[in-house]
Amino acid sequence: MRNNTNPESAYSRLFSSEYTLARALEDAGRKEEARAHFLESEKALQKSIDFDRLYYDTHRLKAVLLLERYCDAKGARREAEAAYRKAIALGPDQADPYNALGLLKASSRKEREAESLYRKALENNSKLAAARHNLALLVSGRPKRLEEALELWRRNAAEAPELLASRLSLAEALARAGRTEEARREYEAALRLSPDSVSARLALAELHSREGDHQAALAEVSMALRARPGNPVVLERLGDARAALGRKTEAVRAWQEALQTTSDPKARKRLRQKLR
Repeated sequence: MRNNTNPESAYSRLFSSEYTLARALEDAGRKEEARAHFLESEKALQKSIDFDRLYYDTHRLKAVLLLERYCDAKGARREAEAAYRKAIALGPDQADPYNALGLLKASSRKEREAESLYRKALENNSKLAAARHNLALLVSGRPKRLEEALELWRRNAAEAPELLASRLSLAEALARAGRTEEARREYEAALRLSPDSVSARLALAELHSREGDHQAALAEVSMALRARPGNPVVLERLGDARAALGRKTEAVRAWQEALQTTSDPKARKRLRQKLR
């Protein structure tokens, strides 16, 4: 890239290619190869920054990469925060870096700082659905601000229906508040947008179970399993739904399969108890 007239852009594209390949390798279970390409993506991103230190988004991407790959490493969060703040300094009128730094602060339980950052993101871009969603998540844990959170999520449902996480969070909040019919409508709306959403299927199954409609619950779990064959979480729920209908032999079969496929210690302990 020595003779490239726009090397920062070329290195940015190289970063994207290396990062995409790394994610694909990781998903395929090829961890060592994935790590090598993640490291190459980080090098390419740093090269892009070295050529143009005044472009805010490369600093934001560096922070994302640091948090995603090295969140347990000493000092990684501080370095990521510094990268986000550099992005903000270079692009104070942008929204994404404020939203991203807000997420980092929220994960550190610094809620006031997080809220301020989310609101600044929305001040810069009132249509940034991700910032509305994150702000709603932040305030929804406070009973007196539940309606505020619901309104933020409803606005996303109207303006950014493709943001499935926001719609599901709206439904979950309604379900926790005991507003079952409203929650059901939101889960069903989510499934119209994404029929293969396992989260929505299992949540809707849970609503049916609470109401004693175990057959409807089984139907939802079965559809979730078709979307995610062999998923241990879904298999356990399949066993639960069958057990609720008195189909113990089939339930045991599903629980055994879940036990064979899960590596989660808590899930394994819970499944063993069910199999006694």
